[in-house]
Amino acid sequence: MKRNVILKTTVFLMVSMLFFGCSKSESNLLVGTWKSVRKNDVTDITHTYTFTNSGTYTWRQHGKQKPYSSSPWITIDDKESGTYAYDASSKTIAFSVAEYNGSAYSNTYLCYVQTLSDNTLVLIKNYQNGPVTETFTKQ
Repeated sequence: MKRNVILKTTVFLMVSMLFFGCSKSESNLLVGTWKSVRKNDVTDITHTYTFTNSGTYTWRQHGKQKPYSSSPWITIDDKESGTYAYDASSKTIAFSVAEYNGSAYSNTYLCYVQTLSDNTLVLIKNYQNGPVTETFTKQ
């Protein structure tokens, strides 16, 4: 009887450590700086996300683009910051924007995490024109 209790307790503790250890380490994979570069005939833009352990993030978009192929290049430099929450079970990141380009701003949005590994983050963002997939590399 005592042996069964010890065995059950040991199995329970091992499963708990495995479950909580995996979700924590997966969440920790997100922490750091991630960079995506889009370059073609009309776009030369870098997107950067920086996620902290404390649940804050910054996003920066900088580079240049042409609204139309015959247009001159336009310089872009945008920055947003706020808080984020990663839900490993639903593979989503909820963003709560507090500041955009140096001004107070309030907005929330959700991104789906298609891939999260040591060096690759693939996000799917839903825009009015439909979903956009973007691949980031850890810096």
